Formats: sequence, C-alpha cells, structure tokens
Amino acid sequence: MTEKKREKLPEEYFSAPAAAITTGVVFAILKTFYGFKVTGMDRCPTEGPVIIAPNHTCFLDPPVVTCSMRRPVHYIAGAWLFKAPLFGGLIRRLGAVPVDLGKSSDKAAYEASLRLLQRGRLVCLYPEGTRTYDGKLAPLKPGVGRLAVATGAPIVPLTIHGGYAAWPRSRKFPKIFKKITSEVHEPIWPGEVSTGPEKRQEAARMMAELERVLRKGLGELPGEEAAPSNPEQSSD
Repeated sequence: MTEKKREKLPEEYFSAPAAAITTGVVFAILKTFYGFKVTGMDRCPTEGPVIIAPNHTCFLDPPVVTCSMRRPVHYIAGAWLFKAPLFGGLIRRLGAVPVDLGKSSDKAAYEASLRLLQRGRLVCLYPEGTRTYDGKLAPLKPGVGRLAVATGAPIVPLTIHGGYAAWPRSRKFPKIFKKITSEVHEPIWPGEVSTGPEKRQEAARMMAELERVLRKGLGELPGEEAAPSNPEQSSD
C-alpha cells in the first residue's frame, strides 16, 4: 500500500535560481528608472530566522526590500494574488506565502510567519500593516515584536526613501525617474525571557526601539533629519 504524498507547504515552492534571476532583473529596473541604491546590506544576519521590518511606502516596496538583502526574502501575501496561474506560480517560487485576508487575517499571517521563522527563513513584515497615506510612518502594530520574542529572531529595521513620491496612494501607476534608496539598520535582538509578562514587556521594548530607528532613519524624530547614506556600504 503506497503512502499518500504529503502536500507541499507554501514556502516549499520557493526556487532559489528563479529568485536570483528575478532579483537581478528587478535590481536593474530599479537602478535604471529610480537610481536605486542600498546602504547597510551587510547588517542583516546571513543565516537563521530574521524579521525584516521596513516602512511601507508603496507597491514598489517588496522589490526594493528583496534587492536590499543578500539572502532570499519571504512575504505574506493575499491569497487572491495566487489565483492567476502564471503570476501566482511565479510569486510562490519567489518566496511569497498566501494567506486568506478574511476576518482572521492577522492570526493567519502570524501563524504563517511563525512557521517560516521556525524554519530559519528571513521574513519581511510591514509593522504599519498598510501603505502610508501621507509619506510618514504610521503607528506600528505589535505582531512583529511578539514574533521576534516567540522565535528568537532579530528585527532588522529598513528605511525606504522616495517610494511614496514615486507611487502615492492617489496614483494608479508609479512615476519613473524618482530617486528611491533604502537603508538596512542594525538588528534589534530579543532578550532572554521566560514568563508571559516578561515576553510582553520584551516585545514592547523591541517595538519601541523599532519605531525609534525607523523614525530616525526617516528624519521624523524632533530636531533630526534622515541619516545620510554611507557610500562605502552602498550596493550599485
């Protein structure tokens, strides 16, 4: 009697060669039309579970984040995106994981992210939960901190500059020849905690530090401007 073949988990469709080729093509497009540069790429750990947490400027953010990393990036995406066979198959192989965006979308996204992190993957999560309405950082949701504490994964802040100017919510299509850059910041590591109250306190601490780093990188802290890029760490 033959055993029933196990159904693949969504992340098991990921293809490293497809991701590498696509990332190279997308980087060339971003470089040509948006003068894209990234600084601090070496700050992201090269192995183990990692949460990359960028500000969410526009629909160009996923390719910007992917091109800012030296390792594959997984994303949580609405299941409706996977209904088109060709596009759905492609984004599966590029690291996207489908989640039904219904009433329990937060829980489903949390569980999918938890599974990926437990498998040692790098997961991109937008702590604001949605794209900016005015170009500024919106209040952060607590899920990223809870995931970091639950898995021991560091949170790596990433600031994206120019995305909102290139593609604000009011436009159906992006503008071209707008400058877009990104900066990868130092990881925020979770401390060792055991009890429920300690875990909640540690998650809150990490989220407060994440917000501080993002606002500082975006020049939104009182009396501060966005940190200048370091050309020695830039990737052309």
